[in-house]
Amino acid sequence: MGVLIEGQMSTFFINGHLVESIVRSSELLYEGHFALYLGTGQEVTSEVMFDDFSLRNNP
Repeated sequence: MGVLIEGQMSTFFINGHLVESIVRSSELLYEGHFALYLGTGQEVTSEVMFDDFSLRNNP
């Protein structure tokens, strides 16, 4: 999963493929937190594993 944020545009990728782009309104905060969640819609135990994760802040 990849997220590219440039100004008010947020672009989301899965396995290198663009899946969604949104423009944030000026009412939204410019600072905050980010999290990854798993949701399967099923009442069974699920597991997510990452073999590599990085967070970069481009000046």
